[in-house]
Amino acid sequence: MLPFAGRLLTCVPAWAKRLKDERFRSERLVKDANHGGWTSKLDHGAYLLHASRAIGLSRPTIYRVTPQQRRSIAHRPRILHVIANAWVGGSTQLILDLHDYLSHRFDMRVATSALPAHGRHEGMTISVVPKSRVEVQRTLTNFNPHIVHIHYWGDVDESWYRPFFEIAAEFGYPILQNINTPVAPFDSVQVAQNVFLSQTMLNRFGSTAPARVIHPGINLELFAPPKNPESDSYGAIGMVYRLERDKLSEASIEPLITVVKRRPQTRAIIIGDGSLFPHFRARVQEECLLNRFEFVGYVPYEKLPDHYARFKVFVAPVWQESFGQVVPFAMSMGLAVAGNRVGAIPEILGDASTLGATPDEVASHTLRLLESREMIDAVGARNHSVARANFSVERMAVAYLDVYKTLIPAEAELMPDFPSAEYFPL
Repeated sequence: MLPFAGRLLTCVPAWAKRLKDERFRSERLVKDANHGGWTSKLDHGAYLLHASRAIGLSRPTIYRVTPQQRRSIAHRPRILHVIANAWVGGSTQLILDLHDYLSHRFDMRVATSALPAHGRHEGMTISVVPKSRVEVQRTLTNFNPHIVHIHYWGDVDESWYRPFFEIAAEFGYPILQNINTPVAPFDSVQVAQNVFLSQTMLNRFGSTAPARVIHPGINLELFAPPKNPESDSYGAIGMVYRLERDKLSEASIEPLITVVKRRPQTRAIIIGDGSLFPHFRARVQEECLLNRFEFVGYVPYEKLPDHYARFKVFVAPVWQESFGQVVPFAMSMGLAVAGNRVGAIPEILGDASTLGATPDEVASHTLRLLESREMIDAVGARNHSVARANFSVERMAVAYLDVYKTLIPAEAELMPDFPSAEYFPL
């Protein structure tokens, strides 16, 4: 009993700190009726969700497959999606969308090295595969896919990806490589097709294999302009990212701090979590602005539109970006976007007039928007039109279906004369 009691006593301080942090993430800024300013109020529902997840009492669903076709072909060609981790992010969302729209045509499985620590995905068959050639070979042999679709981002995970490329090539499986981050494609083996998320990334890195650009799609109906936006949304700014160094840095919080300092009536809403959270909170506290910032933490995907509806200006202070679905989410909801002029953000927006090269420039663009409701509405309406024209998830699914049909061996295609899918925008 003593060793167990000792371990329990050791855990108590860690749990206490987690619960304190989760309470902080569960506080919301509300108008004080007495003096008109902002005051923090605990959202008990959010606190219950955050706290139960933090101490391991629950693992809420992060992504849930929702098939768009009720009936599936009985014997479907097989596709193995390979991704270094299936955490929260655009690459996992892409795999989810392909399941939603194409799982009636293809039997899809997922191989990864890591699942979310405090959440789970529903509706996808996922195998955790360690960095081992034996395990990779077993995974490929057991499923025997007709296409190996590798969602590649290299970097520290290159050594995990490598056996999938090499063994898939040895077995003769067609390899479809998605280049999902600003990184050169893996080209040590023959790849049948490369897909880049933006023309910017294709232009930057080039491709020795046949290549095309397919923008990630978004659910335009889910991320529609809110019918009843918060009354104070024109005075709020927001940011939605994993608080990690793959896209953000310690300097990413500075434009938001600058805006709130220069415009006292503004509040900032930070949605997401990660290793940069302690630094961001410390900087806000250092500037005595905790009463004007909300750190919401992670929220379920289907709840994101509710949070986007709380602000009218989205801030994108990233240091690199290959595409980034959170910006099209904002655009589809009719929000204005200000951010860094980096990577594919100008391509996504189709305009760089609200983008800057430094934190001060980003803050200046944000402040200029906040001073004019008419400008926010005009920029937001333009963004909405661009999103509807370019970023439909249905359009994306049709593009991937076309790619899959060109790669699947003829003997595996059960509907060879069936016409290709077409997307008819509303």
